[in-house]
Amino acid sequence: MIPQVLIVDTDHGLLETVRISFERYGKIFHLSTAVTAADGALALNNEALSLLVVDADTSLAKNGPPFLDYVTRRYPLLPVIVTGRPEPLNPCVQEVGKRYLACLRKPFEVDHLAEKVLVAVDWEADGGTLHEVSTFIVPQMIEIEKKTCAVKVTRLSSFRHGILFFSDGALVEALCEGQTGEAAAYTILSWDKVKIVINNSCSVRERRIHSPSNAILLEAMRLRDESEEKEASEGDRQDRPGGPRQDDRAEKLDSGTAPSEEPLSERGTPAPGTNTFLKTLASTPGVEDVYQDDTWEALMEASDRVGRAFNVGATRLVLVSGDQLDSDVMLLPADRTVVVTVDKLSRRDDMIETVLNAIPE
Repeated sequence: MIPQVLIVDTDHGLLETVRISFERYGKIFHLSTAVTAADGALALNNEALSLLVVDADTSLAKNGPPFLDYVTRRYPLLPVIVTGRPEPLNPCVQEVGKRYLACLRKPFEVDHLAEKVLVAVDWEADGGTLHEVSTFIVPQMIEIEKKTCAVKVTRLSSFRHGILFFSDGALVEALCEGQTGEAAAYTILSWDKVKIVINNSCSVRERRIHSPSNAILLEAMRLRDESEEKEASEGDRQDRPGGPRQDDRAEKLDSGTAPSEEPLSERGTPAPGTNTFLKTLASTPGVEDVYQDDTWEALMEASDRVGRAFNVGATRLVLVSGDQLDSDVMLLPADRTVVVTVDKLSRRDDMIETVLNAIPE
């Protein structure tokens, strides 16, 4: 059953803006509106509502009691989001987490309200539910299947929430804690151990994310690694009265992104680290450059975790491609990740086979 959401507000213009904007979410929740408290009370009596959004200024009658008092007394279990001007809203802010789910000061962005509603309602998980997984697998899995869907992500360690929208496998929009677009996507995709609920619908017409999913993932991983290294560094400084030691770098690397059970060089694919191998690849037609780079380690480890999650074995090659990249990038597991940049005019399948065949036994 699709959740029913009611918005009560005397601002006709706001209600119309919200109604038009929320049409894209019609397969996740149904929206109804009321411009007076009397109409709102009638809807409450006649509909099985999942969520109420109401302006704190709304009253049952002129100079009468606030509509909020009527709602909380008559429907104490109904989740409520309160909007309004700062003065009437301030007392409600103190009740967030007790009587109300959230408070939004006017004027607010409609996307911010949409995020609050999408997080609050229960989704019809017709696309499935995953527990305690990394968000890294989400764009990859959906891109492979070319799905059009909306994904609610809940970070289990802190119960933070975010929403990702996909169209034909491409990430087109994200909402998270007041952020939209790529900024929201970076935040969501940096989380680990999340619950994912997939709804097979997405009517988002305005595409706010134009970068390829691989580029978004890489930036999210970089931000997460920076955050973890900063936390590790601050912890080291607090624990060591004598200041940092020379082996700080090794300790920070050990405390970064969750390490694999064995080093990349021992994961089934021989480590292609010799000069002979690099020179052989560099001389291959279609290959533009070959070098080794430690900064791709987080992506290789994430790919390894995805492979284990789907029981497809150890990572042999990771392809990074997108319209905004001048070249395709192939990554090979080694003591230091081997980076192979490939001319986009080359046949991709043939180049993948050539590079894999060049790996020494």
